[in-house]
Amino acid sequence: MHRRLILYCLFTLKAVLSNISQSPELVKVPLGGTAYLQCDLGHLMTVCDVISWYKLHPRTQQLNKTTAINTETLEEGQCLGVFHNITVRDSGIYYCVVVYTVMMYMGNGSRVIVTEPNRQPTLILQVPQESAGWNVSLQCLVMGVTPSEVHVSWVIRKRVMTGWTESGWTNDSDSALEFTRAHITLPSEKWMDDVQCVVELDDRKFFTSLKTDVCLLSLGLNAAFVIIVVTVVIAVRTCLAKQKSFTVRSHGVASQVRRRNGKRGTHTVEGLCITEVQYASLDLTDTEHHSRTALSQIR
Repeated sequence: MHRRLILYCLFTLKAVLSNISQSPELVKVPLGGTAYLQCDLGHLMTVCDVISWYKLHPRTQQLNKTTAINTETLEEGQCLGVFHNITVRDSGIYYCVVVYTVMMYMGNGSRVIVTEPNRQPTLILQVPQESAGWNVSLQCLVMGVTPSEVHVSWVIRKRVMTGWTESGWTNDSDSALEFTRAHITLPSEKWMDDVQCVVELDDRKFFTSLKTDVCLLSLGLNAAFVIIVVTVVIAVRTCLAKQKSFTVRSHGVASQVRRRNGKRGTHTVEGLCITEVQYASLDLTDTEHHSRTALSQIR
């Protein structure tokens, strides 16, 4: 019994490995466009209506049947899968599958990539908090694009270098986003130099620089220092202006008193007020004395 089961598994594996032909291997379609996938049945005596299309889930690696692809007949044995109004979430690998008698035949797969105009990937350069040992590992995180679309390299001291890359997911939910993470290991004395992470996408290059980040931090600190210095200077000038204004006003009052009485006044407001009261009392006494003298002469 076990021997028969093993022979059946080997025969089934051989049938699956002798795949039906599928093309193209890679299809890039603009958002909202139409993807065309061709499936050649070869020597299978069947029709295109029996074809089913499956999508390989990139995170779980499970094959899920999809009804979004309509199958049309080109000619005998050649079938065409048409995928209309494609969206970003439709990116993935698709397989045409045919069940003939008791066997299942599967195509070699077609990768569909949905492109968006003027896409801007997000680049994050991760550096260690402190270097331990002789070498330091740097990481460059690329998000917003499918890992199969990008090529990541490093530029160290104007020299192009390649590390190793991996792909992952932000979480385990259905809304998880796929990202690319590039790694490179450098000597501890070199990683603080001009390090750039370069990402190539659709014949365009994007980069993030460790030197740029350090310069931005330095500029930020310098700007903060300048703001503090300017604030202190303005405060000091304001205080000096107030003090000067008060001194000039005090001298002005004193000058008016001296011109009116012909005597030296004091430098304080309180002293000036007392002097003015004393002078006013003396003037009043002299006035009363002259009045009495005039009355005596009339009498």
